[in-house]
Amino acid sequence: MDNKNELFTEQIDLGTSAYKNLTTAYREMQLLISKLNSGTRKQMEIISEIEEGFDKDGEDSILILTNEISSLLHSFNDEIDNNINLFKTCINDSVNHYKKAITYYSAEKSELSELVKVRKTLLYLVALIEKFRNRVIGVSSSLNVLPALTKELKSVQKVFDKEAKKLLVVLKIGQEECSNTAKLIEKTAGTA
Repeated sequence: MDNKNELFTEQIDLGTSAYKNLTTAYREMQLLISKLNSGTRKQMEIISEIEEGFDKDGEDSILILTNEISSLLHSFNDEIDNNINLFKTCINDSVNHYKKAITYYSAEKSELSELVKVRKTLLYLVALIEKFRNRVIGVSSSLNVLPALTKELKSVQKVFDKEAKKLLVVLKIGQEECSNTAKLIEKTAGTA
């Protein structure tokens, strides 16, 4: 009985550790997407002001923003494969450890409390992933609307579109894994 409880606790701890590693990968991707979102929004505003005749000097600003966006896209494209792999590994590790912990679950009150916390964490992660997916889709849509003012921007934009699609698939799979594990915990622990 004691050994089973120790194994349960160990798996919960390993799952939590993997979750913490996941937050690091998420933060890096989130920061890049936020910067891209901000840059594309600013560029859209400047283009709108130029078209409406409010900004006569906006073309210099557009060129600067185009270079910034291009640089951010390069960063995203260069780092995304590592971040995707880290994300997949962390999600899989976290979910697998939590599932393994369920096999050692003996319905003790302390274990139930741990499972409820894990379930809440997984449901939070599902919501966070959904929010991030929507942000990636928003940036991708914004980039597709903006004119590609340079060949370089057009080129990195194509790579971004391809990488963003890969990321969205991985995020969706991770979201489903977390949701399914939360449901399994709910079923096992009898929580609502």
